[in-house]
Amino acid sequence: MAERSYKLLDALHRIPGHDELGELKAEYLAKCVATVRRLCADLGRAKVGDTSIGRLLSAAPIGKDGVWPCEPVRDVMEDV
Repeated sequence: MAERSYKLLDALHRIPGHDELGELKAEYLAKCVATVRRLCADLGRAKVGDTSIGRLLSAAPIGKDGVWPCEPVRDVMEDV
């Protein structure tokens, strides 16, 4: 199960947390990140989960203010 979870996280290339209009929402992303972190911790894979989440979030676009990463990703990272 842990290996499948790792492969799933590794295969993701689009940051989760978009609304129906395709806009990335911090509250949706935060729920996703919290769920993945909790499940990884339950499996004893917290470090690997955090690494995979970090790799995924590193692909975030530049924000509307010209700063990388975009605002929703920054907001979520501040809370982690």
